[in-house]
Amino acid sequence: MTWWRKGVAASTVVLPSQPGPWASVADHLIDRFRHVSAQEWRARIERGDVLQADGQPLSLRDACTPGARVHYFRDVPNEEPIPFQETVLYQDEHL
Repeated sequence: MTWWRKGVAASTVVLPSQPGPWASVADHLIDRFRHVSAQEWRARIERGDVLQADGQPLSLRDACTPGARVHYFRDVPNEEPIPFQETVLYQDEHL
């Protein structure tokens, strides 16, 4: 199942099949995705933007279960409005 929020599909990650040094899913995500700060991962989890396989929100203390699927939502910044009025170049009954 794909989870959606604000028109954006959740990303899915499968936790490693072997136990690792991570006490929690949060620890694993922080370690695996180092380009996202630990503070940001914790904020996502606290907002309910990181889900278990069944769609239930994850908590900061949920254990890192080998092979489990985790869904998470990325932050998508608001786009700047285009600075002009768009023009429709082509339109028919199919488009």
